[in-house]
Amino acid sequence: MGNVRELLNIVEQAVLCCRTQHIGEELLPENIRKPIQTRRRGCPGRVELHAALALFDGNRALVACEFGVDRTTLWRWMCKQELIP
Repeated sequence: MGNVRELLNIVEQAVLCCRTQHIGEELLPENIRKPIQTRRRGCPGRVELHAALALFDGNRALVACEFGVDRTTLWRWMCKQELIP
């Protein structure tokens, strides 16, 4: 990452998604939690996105946290999979 602004955004997102007093590693983006060779690449499939949206009752912020991405990335994925007009 190497960018202070990105780090601030990650911490801010973790604080918003945290439901306890402690921020666990599960709230950090996947690209920080996992070693480079095991990082997930690209957009999840339509079924996976739809299931995550259903699991979190359409809360896009929580879905983005689940996938370890920013909400704008999630929005682009949803557009690509034609889940939003």
